[in-house]
Amino acid sequence: MATCTETFRVDRDQLDANFDGYKLSLDPLPVYSVNVDSGVDEVKLQENQYSLQHVRAFGVHNYLLLDQWNPNSVFYVDDQWKVMQLRVVLESQLSPAESVFQIPATNHKSASNRHFVTFHFPGPHWALLADGAGTLYILETGNRDQVSAPEWKIIYSESLCGSERPFVILDATLHISDSATTVDCLLLYIEEEKTDTMLSSSHFTSVIEWITITRQPETPHFQVERKRKLHSKAAPQFAALEPSGYAVHISADYDFNIVEDSLKPVEKKETPKPLEKSDTIYSWTQTLEDVTVTFVLPDGTNKSDIDIKLSCKDISIGIKNSFTLLQGILHAKIDVDVSTWTVEKRKYVFQLNLFCKKSYTVFIRV
Repeated sequence: MATCTETFRVDRDQLDANFDGYKLSLDPLPVYSVNVDSGVDEVKLQENQYSLQHVRAFGVHNYLLLDQWNPNSVFYVDDQWKVMQLRVVLESQLSPAESVFQIPATNHKSASNRHFVTFHFPGPHWALLADGAGTLYILETGNRDQVSAPEWKIIYSESLCGSERPFVILDATLHISDSATTVDCLLLYIEEEKTDTMLSSSHFTSVIEWITITRQPETPHFQVERKRKLHSKAAPQFAALEPSGYAVHISADYDFNIVEDSLKPVEKKETPKPLEKSDTIYSWTQTLEDVTVTFVLPDGTNKSDIDIKLSCKDISIGIKNSFTLLQGILHAKIDVDVSTWTVEKRKYVFQLNLFCKKSYTVFIRV
């Protein structure tokens, strides 16, 4: 499975210099309310769920879920572990909450490490539900856009991420054809890894499991067809499947790396070698207005490893906690505000553009 990491840049051509700003309306937004008989199943982070990954993944949750197939319906889970439906009957009236599904295994509700219940509607008559305690359900909902919605039926349930490992659903897709019914889903959980048994220190890894579940026409039951596991240092800010189910989009502070695939072996990335000083220190060229200095960096060098200090007379460039690439007094004054530097990661090349204070300045040395 191929991966692609992209860094988004501002396209200034899209900016409108004549844009006069948005005009805010002072009219109040209409608010409609309805009383409910039972409370919402609210789950708070536990004392051992203290990392940034836990806060980002599970710290903020909208307990109301909009049905994208029927925009006049919303759902929530009450404190009795029932999925409740609210419908907009008229433009300004909400129907009373109606129970459409009782989550089984209510003993899991009291589990100390469970997450909130998450569910997703991949189709107009289908739902996926994770009970937050480690079980995934595929449900047949029937037509949800009815005055009296039918009870949801379980057609598949399994602990997909290991025994009693809690997870939440990030996204799901459904594809029905003559050859098979296929459900793809993204499941997220945080894995603790001990790093020092003497000091009992630990760190956490964010794990996304991309699971494909299929049902063939000749078989009545769903089966797991493929599992892919991705690891990262931090929980994603956004993750979603392509509508086709063949790719996944992830927005995150750190790369998600594929570590397991049930259908084919995953090539392990080689551990980066320790940074060593290159034999070729640097080269430079100049025009009448600027000087370009190019360094060949050690393999594995990232942009964050560069330590650079630049003034109109002095320069200092090095690798953090390692060695200095260039340091000293410049031959002539430069304009620091317009001088730039870039790192070409694939070739491990660092390029510095120095703009002279005075045009037609010739550098005899850098």
